[in-house]
Amino acid sequence: TALASIMSMVIQIASPYIVFSAVIHPALPFVLIGTLGIFGSVPVLFLPETEGVTLPDTVEEAKTYGVNDNIFWIPLMGNSGRYKKTKEKVDLTDLSSTQNQAYIP
Repeated sequence: TALASIMSMVIQIASPYIVFSAVIHPALPFVLIGTLGIFGSVPVLFLPETEGVTLPDTVEEAKTYGVNDNIFWIPLMGNSGRYKKTKEKVDLTDLSSTQNQAYIP
């Protein structure tokens, strides 16, 4: 809550200057507020999506929550792109030349 309090004080100090910027150009206050709104919404893109999942109840569950989620996934994109693709690990100890795709006799 301290960060929100500090930011509200900064906005209170800056608001007369934003209003006064209309002397430079009549549309400048709207451009400044719109730009601040867009920059303020960017950190939200890094939050994990909570739709359709159970939220963690313990600290241990919270540490692993959202680890496999893709960044920038939204529900409109469908469930196929929600999670990161896992890479298959191949056991190289029993790989023969007939199983190797790079080796074609």
